[in-house]
Amino acid sequence: MATQIAMGPWFIRDENMPYAPGCSYQIVKRKAQLGKLTSQSIIRGPSTHQFWMHADQVPGIAHLLGVCHDCGNQVNPNERICPSCHATFNTPDTRNELGLQYPTEEATHQARIQLEQLKNGEASSPVQPNDVPSAESQAIAAASPVAQSTVSASTSPAAPAPTVPPPAVPPAASQSEPAQPTPSSSAPDMLDAVMGPVNQPKVDTTIGMVNQSNTAAPIADVPKPSDSVSPNQSPAPAAKTAELNKQAQHLSMTVIIMIVCIVVLLTLIVMLYMGSRKPGGVTGKTPIPRELGTTGALREDTLPQVDANQPEPSQALPDPVGPMSLHQVISDARELEQNGETAKALAKLREYEQSAENGKLESDLQTEIQRIEKKIAREKATSFFGTSE
Repeated sequence: MATQIAMGPWFIRDENMPYAPGCSYQIVKRKAQLGKLTSQSIIRGPSTHQFWMHADQVPGIAHLLGVCHDCGNQVNPNERICPSCHATFNTPDTRNELGLQYPTEEATHQARIQLEQLKNGEASSPVQPNDVPSAESQAIAAASPVAQSTVSASTSPAAPAPTVPPPAVPPAASQSEPAQPTPSSSAPDMLDAVMGPVNQPKVDTTIGMVNQSNTAAPIADVPKPSDSVSPNQSPAPAAKTAELNKQAQHLSMTVIIMIVCIVVLLTLIVMLYMGSRKPGGVTGKTPIPRELGTTGALREDTLPQVDANQPEPSQALPDPVGPMSLHQVISDARELEQNGETAKALAKLREYEQSAENGKLESDLQTEIQRIEKKIAREKATSFFGTSE
């Protein structure tokens, strides 16, 4: 029940609640007092004929925000009339009123007929009505209630309908008697008496001409295209917001590019610093000696110079016997020792000892010489004691 009470013909555009139902005028007024409704809010209602408009341009709503919807001057929200342009701040009180110019089916049908007549009149050469209407048009306008209702319905404050003078008095009337106003019911009789019977198609054509003359002015209460806010059009604040968003995106992209450049530069600096600490430089390869060129070949200035007149040095022939390995010498000495030729074994070891470079003896050779010498000494001692016996 509370929702039904709060509902009404006023709609406030809200992106968070795009399918919210319409609210009453009291709800809109309360939102304006609480600051939830601003001058840039987009609303529609009976006073806008359900066209979307900014709140500072809506009659009946703009003064609640302290602005006149007509002249834009500052006003008091409690005032009923603008002190500058005298525009009224009244608002329709009907809850179900949608602000349509033709609220009923009958009014819509009459407007459709009027529109078709206007289209046909524009397609053909329209008949311009005279400044002074003829007696026939006066009589038909007075006799036809449908024509009177059409004229009154199509009349707007912007273009008032021309005033139809009363029908002319016949010349046969007495000048002394005062002229009596002709009632609307006697108009057909007078028309038949003056001009004869009138055909029905001619009456319909004349009614159409009267409607065309009365509806030549634009229909009133239609908001200007500049005042209405179409969903396909973006208002000025929306354009400013889009421009600000575009500038913010451009600034963010610039900041991101600068950050990426700084990171790449720091990475290169770290790589150069780490490469300088390696022995081979940044690439990690062994540097080429100075004597070698870029291709790794010896440079000409580093090659030894050979004199053609200098005699070649004589090369000494190698020893035919050649040095023997220590292992082979020890092996041969042990074979001689086993054969009982201990003296020859010791002589072989002594020969290798003398041929050693710088007089340096290996431990194995020295141990082997000492062992054989001890063995020879024991043999001599044994032979000496055995001979004495």
